[in-house]
This record gives sequence, C-alpha cells and structure tokens, in this order.
Amino acid sequence: MSDTELSERRSADVVRLAEAAREALTDSMVERLTTTSANAMEVVDRLNDPGTSEAIHALIDRVTELHKGGGLDALFDLLRLVNGAREAATDSMVERLTVTAGNALQLLDHLNNEDTSSAIEQTVHRFTELHKAGAVDTLFDTVMLLHAARSATTDSIIERVFASFEQMLNTVGTEALGLLAENACHALCEAAEESEQTAPKGGLFAILSLLSQPQTQRSLLFLLNFGEKLRQRTSVAR
Repeated sequence: MSDTELSERRSADVVRLAEAAREALTDSMVERLTTTSANAMEVVDRLNDPGTSEAIHALIDRVTELHKGGGLDALFDLLRLVNGAREAATDSMVERLTVTAGNALQLLDHLNNEDTSSAIEQTVHRFTELHKAGAVDTLFDTVMLLHAARSATTDSIIERVFASFEQMLNTVGTEALGLLAENACHALCEAAEESEQTAPKGGLFAILSLLSQPQTQRSLLFLLNFGEKLRQRTSVAR
C-alpha cells in the first residue's frame, strides 16, 4: 500500500470518527460541554488576573514554608479534627452552644456595667481583708451553721417559734404590763433625783437611824415580799 492510499485511509477514519462522535452527542451532552468549556475559560481568565496570580504564588510559598517547617501535617490534622467536629455536631449541640455563647455575652455585658464592676471590686477587696484577718474560715463556718439550722428546721419547730413569739408579744403588749413598766421608769428617775439631792451621812448611827425610819422599813419589806413571790412563781413554773 502506497503512502497516498494510507493517508487517504487515515483521513477517512478521522472523518468517520468525527461523524460518529457528532451522532453520539445529545443536546444535554452538548449543553454540559458548553458549560464546562465556559467554566474552564472563566477559570483561565481568573488565573490570568494579576491579583489571583499573586495570591496563588503567595499560597504556594506559604505551603512550601509549612512543608519545610514540618507544619503541613499538623495543618491537615487540624483540618481533619475540625471536619470531624463539624460532622459530629448535631442540631441540639449547636443549639446548646449558641445558647451558651449568648449567655456568656450577656454575662460579659453585665460585667461591663459600672455598678456591677464596682460591686465586684468591693467584694474582692473585703474578701481579701477577711483572708488577711483569718476570718474566711469563720465566715464559711457560720454559713454552714446557718445551712444546717435551715436544713434541721421543720414545720413544727417554726410553728412553735412563732407561737412563743406571739405569746411574748401578747404578754409584753398588755396594758397592765405597760403601766407597770411606766411606773418603774418614773420611780427610777425620781429615786435617782432624790439620791442626788440628799447628801449621804456616814457612820453606824446614821445607818441605824435610816433603818429606823418607816419608809425604809416599808421599802425593805417590799423587796423581801417581791423576792419571795418571785421565788414561789418560779417554783410553780418548774
């Protein structure tokens, strides 16, 4: 076979191949090829942009530096970790994280308040003074004591305490007791004034003379009777 015949045969094969490819192409395939070609041309145009070319060169330089420093593997490990965390995150987890972040921001806003900041500073200052004085343990012991008392308090105990308090108020608040207290106050004031005005006399005969007076004997008798009645009532109450 001559060279001319071989060339003609190859040309015929190429023509048949082109016709077969054209017949096999559908509208959707032509559309996809056109879209792919357009995207490829757009990528080429972007690569020809000076800013894009400069960014690509900078990225290649940084990747080269990471590779030389041994940080490229760490970077990809970090990316895999972030990707794993993103895949493991569910809607409920994301919602909880969002709520937590919102609460943290709200707390920071509250701490930025001037009054709140001043109160926290004053509290820290006073707590430091308590620590220096060794009173922190006493403070917490008092808190624990109050907590134990509150935990041990039952409804019956509270009821008895209020009943006793009510009884005490009723006893103190009576008219007779009020009158007695008023008379006692007046008597104490008058006795103090008279004692200041009377000059004391020394000696045994002065004391005997004072005891022989009727008002002195009545006062002593009153004190003796008061002590006896108080003793009797105390014995009955027991």
